[in-house]
Amino acid sequence: MLVDGLSVVLFSFLLFYVVVDEFNSAVKSISRTILGSHSSDIERGSLVFSAISMGIENLRKRPIRTGLALSTIVITVSALR
Repeated sequence: MLVDGLSVVLFSFLLFYVVVDEFNSAVKSISRTILGSHSSDIERGSLVFSAISMGIENLRKRPIRTGLALSTIVITVSALR
């Protein structure tokens, strides 16, 4: 029963991803026909990498704030167990 529920949730997320991806590609194609090639596309991988590197850089700049945030996360996770 648990496997059935998890498989339904997994397939629902997969279906949602496919629908959103098709919608985004349709919007991009309509945008290209109307605007031409005026928009700049940023790949998701490079965007995620730059966001993570910026976050790590900010963590290194503020060690006290980082320690407080990490201790809050650890305490919260420990309390939920």
